[in-house]
Amino acid sequence: SDLERSCGMGVKRDSTGAPISLVVNEALARRCYDEMGRSFCDAEELSAFLSFLDETARVCADLPWALAWIEDIAAQAQSPGGLARMQNRSGAGIEDMCAALRAYAAGDFRGWQRVLSTIAYGDSKFFEKSVAASFVKAAEAGGFSFGSAFDIDDKLAALGFHSERYSSVTVGGNVVVHPTWASLDLSQFGCEGMVLSLPAVEGFTESSFAEVKGCLVVENLTVFRALCSNSKKGLLVVWGHGRPNEAVRRLVGILDGALSGDAPLLAWSDIDLGGFGIVESLMLVSNRVRPVMMGEEDLRSVDASRLLRRKEEYWADMRRFVAHHPDSRFRDVAQACLELRGTLEQEALLFEYAQEKIRGLFGA
Repeated sequence: SDLERSCGMGVKRDSTGAPISLVVNEALARRCYDEMGRSFCDAEELSAFLSFLDETARVCADLPWALAWIEDIAAQAQSPGGLARMQNRSGAGIEDMCAALRAYAAGDFRGWQRVLSTIAYGDSKFFEKSVAASFVKAAEAGGFSFGSAFDIDDKLAALGFHSERYSSVTVGGNVVVHPTWASLDLSQFGCEGMVLSLPAVEGFTESSFAEVKGCLVVENLTVFRALCSNSKKGLLVVWGHGRPNEAVRRLVGILDGALSGDAPLLAWSDIDLGGFGIVESLMLVSNRVRPVMMGEEDLRSVDASRLLRRKEEYWADMRRFVAHHPDSRFRDVAQACLELRGTLEQEALLFEYAQEKIRGLFGA
């Protein structure tokens, strides 16, 4: 019939016209059934899904925002085609969200995201990487009041989570610095350097760095250790722990006003999208910060076999970077990465190449 054909069904017949079998266009039939609020296993599947939500709601009885979110999800699932949309929704899956809600409602995680994540998934980092943003959105949708909280970290704090940002910075090199609480000969700490908390960084003033002839902020620990083990007098080396946290940014801000006019304040990261972002974030803190060993010349100085190969999705991101950041200092080297189909880790430029560059820059 016309109805059967519109639903993706038809009858296969032999040469005499006798029916042999029913032919189903599964994709079209699924779409038609979903539009009628049904699926191939609709009744059983929907019942199990609603029971699962109901069990989660019982655990969350003291969380009005969670109950409101669960009620909305249940209503969406029961609408035409709703169950299929639940399965294809972006962000964290419903099962993962409900697992987080159950652990959250029980309260045993005591405010620590990674404890909750371990309780809910057995993976201490899964909540932070895959669920936290959806968790905040669920609270918003359920009517939770975040007050003046603006970013996701502030909103998680409003929900009772402790901040798990890493707010420390490591300093080393061959120079004496003078915070208000001590005088530190950083050469005595060797390649390990000295870890400073944010309150310790606040003890530095512009007069603390009078003996510093230049500063180099690096992304990776191996590079930090290599530089600290072989630096001449006056060089301050800072390990930024990857993407700069508050302690790193605060120290760079102090160095901006503390270093003498001819003392360079440089940043060295991987030649890749992450490295570009790290250095650009430091340049927003201090207009004295300049990238070093992150240009096209540096990229092309190594053998192609030492470049890091990436998946196509990464190159799509790199092309977007080039297109959307025409004024970036890293646009030319990003185009070179695209041409060579590779990025470069800092460690590839250790030792001779980096040492010669640093001697030229710092006289060290």
